[in-house]
Formats: sequence, structure tokens, C-alpha cells
Amino acid sequence: MKAGGSTRSSVGIINLATGQYHSIPVPSTGHSIVGHPTDRTRVIMLGQRPLPQSVEIDLNEMKVTQVINAGADRYFYGHGVFDAGGRYLYSTENKSDSDLGFISIRDAQNFQLIGGFPSHGVGPHELDFFDDGRLTVIANGGLESKTVDELASEVPNMKSTLDIVETASGKLLQSYQLPHQKLSIRHLALGANGEIAVSLKSYSSTPLPYACVALGNINSGISIPEVPPEMLPQLQSSAFAIELSADAKLAAVTHPEGKLLSIWDVENRAFVNAIPLGVMPEGVTRLPNQQSFLLNSLYGALAEIDKDGTRVTRDEIANVTGLNWKHACPWTV
Repeated sequence: MKAGGSTRSSVGIINLATGQYHSIPVPSTGHSIVGHPTDRTRVIMLGQRPLPQSVEIDLNEMKVTQVINAGADRYFYGHGVFDAGGRYLYSTENKSDSDLGFISIRDAQNFQLIGGFPSHGVGPHELDFFDDGRLTVIANGGLESKTVDELASEVPNMKSTLDIVETASGKLLQSYQLPHQKLSIRHLALGANGEIAVSLKSYSSTPLPYACVALGNINSGISIPEVPPEMLPQLQSSAFAIELSADAKLAAVTHPEGKLLSIWDVENRAFVNAIPLGVMPEGVTRLPNQQSFLLNSLYGALAEIDKDGTRVTRDEIANVTGLNWKHACPWTV
């Protein structure tokens, strides 16, 4: 499944076995997809920041069943996650009258807001649970996004943080920062033992001497690995999606401007290699019941990357033109 936009916003459903494609019109542009953990016919498209709507989709009927409104003066930041039992949806949001982000808790049946807690930072984007939901890990991007125009401008004051929060109480347990505050922490991938990889977007007016990837562990912090000098120009262009291998030893990261997929050693916090693609990659995820990665480009191409992150094993699984795809979500009904 793909969340994305064109002149008409839609969610794309692709059968990887047959290549069959189905498009579901949606009322607003989406950023990511999250599936319900116990009813696999239900998936949620989280609205692209800073939009006030998300939607629920029924995969049996292939249609939108509910429009989820953020509420008065609230907007979505593009990502969410269900608790293990599927009773609640947690999503990154913000209020128009506040600079600080908020993690909303919504009833998973009617999606009414029933609670939440601060994200403990500005501009929360992706979040995920750790330790069976006891902890919530939040990528606070460091900038507010009330309008799309603000995203393209130089931001004078930023404080991007990776925050570890106790889910039940909303208490901040740990906060990590990077060496340069013009690097915005956007997307994250978590391993079972606390391994974490994050992708970064640069808001500096001049190139920074860092790759836009940080690695580490939620117990010990994150850092940006050094890369070969000849690779820095491609890797310092902003990274987008990020995914871990099944054993959390490798991280795969997309670099749309660099037109490549980079591979990283998470435990040793080291650059491994990069795969030139010739297209602008956006989403990357791990295929269900496999260790290989599924990659989608900005304009509709799909490819499979082998489990070691060294080569493209299947190219052009599907190619649907006229779309601006964001994140892929592997899902089996």
C-alpha cells in the first residue's frame, strides 16, 4: 500500500504477486499507512502535515469508511501507531496555538480524541512503541509546520530531539540531540533490543559536513557515522524513509536527491555501502515474512533490495505513473 498524492489524492493498493493495482480516492493528501493489529481489513492513512484529516479504509470494500478530523485548531503530522490490542490509535499532532507537539490518543472505533501527552518537543513526526508499548519513541523535528510554505524556508531557531517517553504517564525519560540543530530528526526505525536508526532532513542554507543518518540505541543515544568523502555530497542531501533488517543489524535509508539507497551497520554505527538507483527513492520497508527490502520511488516505481542491502533483486515490480508516493506499508489481509 502507498500513501501519496497527485492532482487527485489517493491510496494505492498493489498486489506484489500479480502486480494488480487499485486506487482508492481520499479527501486529502496522505503521508503514511498504519494497519489495525487485530482487524487486518482496516488501515489508516495519516494525513500529510499540516493537514487536519486522516482516513480509515476498508480493504474488503476498497473504500474510505471514516474521515478522521483532528479537531478544532489541530492538525496531523503524518504518522501514527496502534497499541497492541488495537483499542487506541496514537498519532503525532499539533495545535495551532502552541509550538509544542502532542501525541494524541484516539478511540480506534470512532477515532474520537480521548487523551494524550506532550511530545516534549516541536514538530513531532514519526513515533513508535518499544517494550510492548511501555515506552513511546518520538522523532521531534524541531520546526513547526502550520503551512507548507514554511517547510521550504530557512528556519532560524530549531531544536530537534529524539525523545523517550513513558507511555502510561507521558513522562519524559530521555532526550537525545544531534551536533547540529539544522538537522531535523524525521523518521525512525526501532529494533527489539533498542537499536534505532533515524533519517534527517537538513534545513541549513549551506551544506553541512554530515550524512543525514544517525544510528544508536535508545539506551545510549545516537550519533552520525563518518562516511567516505566522495560519498558525502550524496548522503548529506536529506534522507527520507528508514527501515531495519529483521535482525536489526542493518539499516536501509532512502536519499531522494542523491538518487540512492544507503546501507548502514547499526551496532557499529558505520556506513556500509550505497546502491545507485537512477530514480528518486522515497519509501523503504521490509517485505512481510522476508528479510529483503521493498523500495518505492517518488513517481511510482517499485523495486526489491536483497536482505544484505547489496543489490537490487527485482526491478520495476510495478510502475504506476502520475503519483507522488510517500511511504510503503506491507500488509496481508
